[in-house]
Amino acid sequence: MPDHIDELDLVRIIGITFDNAIEESKALIGEKHNIRSAEVQIMVYSDGPGEFEYEIRNRIQNKKISTSQIQQRGFTTKKNHKGLGLANIKEIENKYPDMSISYTIQDGWFDFYMTIDTEDGEENE
Repeated sequence: MPDHIDELDLVRIIGITFDNAIEESKALIGEKHNIRSAEVQIMVYSDGPGEFEYEIRNRIQNKKISTSQIQQRGFTTKKNHKGLGLANIKEIENKYPDMSISYTIQDGWFDFYMTIDTEDGEENE
């Protein structure tokens, strides 16, 4: 993991994304009563102190969701939630210029992908 990234920020990001994936999986199971309809895939990769990748994918209910809208403070697709999780992630991302986060919704999957790459600047010096 890159040295300049606060470990608590990474823990918050991973925790929020895990919570979201688990909650959506529970909703899928409850909706369809079929455990096979829920699935979560996780990838973590680090190439030393300069590069870190994290991806979590989960099946989602058939909803029309905007990837820009879900990052807004107060937006939520869940009952009795405040819609702060992905907005908090956006604030953390803004603290680190070498952190890149993307969201993709495609073919019944929600994909969260984060990279931290500090080596690009070092290679050009």
